[in-house]
Amino acid sequence: MWDIVEGSSVWDRERLGSLDDFVRRLRDQLGLRLSLHVMSHTKTLDEDPAIYRRDQDGDIVLWRGLYTGGYICPASTTWQDLKVRRLSELLRSGVSFLMFDFHDYTVEGTDAGTSDEISRTACWSKDHGHSVPMSIEEHSAGVLEVIHRIKRAHPDVLIEAHDRIAGGLQDYLPLYYEHGRPDSFDEHWGFEYMWNSYLDLLSGKALSLYEYNLAYEIPLYLHINLAFDNENCLAFWWYASTCRHLGIGGVRPSDELWSAHRAAVERYHELKSLLASGRFVGVDVDLHIHTLPNEGRAVLLAFNRSSSERVLQRTFDASSIGIPENAVVEVEGLIVREGVAAASLSIPPLAPSFFPSSGTRIQLPYRLMALRRATTDDRHRGGRPRPPRVRCDRPRRHPLCGRRSGSAVPHRRAERLGRGPGIHGRLAAGPGRSRGRVGVRLRPEAARGSGVRPGRVSPGGEYWEF
Repeated sequence: MWDIVEGSSVWDRERLGSLDDFVRRLRDQLGLRLSLHVMSHTKTLDEDPAIYRRDQDGDIVLWRGLYTGGYICPASTTWQDLKVRRLSELLRSGVSFLMFDFHDYTVEGTDAGTSDEISRTACWSKDHGHSVPMSIEEHSAGVLEVIHRIKRAHPDVLIEAHDRIAGGLQDYLPLYYEHGRPDSFDEHWGFEYMWNSYLDLLSGKALSLYEYNLAYEIPLYLHINLAFDNENCLAFWWYASTCRHLGIGGVRPSDELWSAHRAAVERYHELKSLLASGRFVGVDVDLHIHTLPNEGRAVLLAFNRSSSERVLQRTFDASSIGIPENAVVEVEGLIVREGVAAASLSIPPLAPSFFPSSGTRIQLPYRLMALRRATTDDRHRGGRPRPPRVRCDRPRRHPLCGRRSGSAVPHRRAERLGRGPGIHGRLAAGPGRSRGRVGVRLRPEAARGSGVRPGRVSPGGEYWEF
């Protein structure tokens, strides 16, 4: 808990020190930013009386438990103003992520799947400006109004919003509902698979995250408990693959699983741009592909949820990871022919598997080689092809000029290739002594239908050679 009372959204300076100093230490010592769990309902009855939900007798609807507090009424403009003011103070001090939670409103007649501990009493106040009793739509709109106002004032803050009716179970409002509105929330909650994340995966419950990613591109946020994970980090990698924003906890340096999970986190950082921002391609529930086609990068994650070793063999459309249809690839674990990719991965029991097995990414083919005779327009004095200026943009010596990256020199053995769809960047002289051989950086989609003949992947799999 970070606030003076749960739901107050007031930083506990006495216990945690200055918020500005806290944010600075996180950044300077650990390279982290500060995220806060924001509760709407509150465990105190000492706030402005106008913020609370009222029953038919005008009494505050109590939030019982270890501490007694009160359910708030999001339609109350007093609560909205109070929440926006306090959250804005936190954001001005450097908080970068807010998780909106504990704003359940399961009145009689709504079946949101929440437990009996949640009050089903509606708000009957005549002073809040809503209908009497307050509808679930008015409740939902009140929470979203706070998010809108926060986003307009602090557009860079990242906001996850639990279901505004059912809370963490995320099973009442349609998942797309109001996400695309201006200044709306950014992420959904990962369906409460946080307590025993490993068991949720083995039982099949957490397989719904795969189905979610097939249907939606709205990012999921989930904080998972690694205490029950295994030494192969099966649960960690499953949730890393299906939740674009991931938090972890539950292990200490003295635990047996600490070193395994530390290594997993280090590899996660190498793959983070793919897992958090890449395109998700679901071949099937046990084979996920994350790709950034414009960068020529991809990673395949396969999962073995059984207790025996398994060879996973699947075929899929090669273009789904940016490989041109006319390409031929033959590397261990992946074969591509005629636009069809075939993956074959041997996976130990209760473990994930990666392709490529070493390194951090697949460097998809971008360097296309082609031969073309110089045209009349290309010729100049002496009838020789006009030498273009070629900029070397790779951190190594150029194969022709021997200069390091950044040098720009004319090359006698290179000529311009006609510009076409998808061509971008500068020309790069290709290897070989044949006049007119050039290398052109192409986007993956430009390779299809470009007229370049199929070739084979070069050693290391970095370029397509034609």
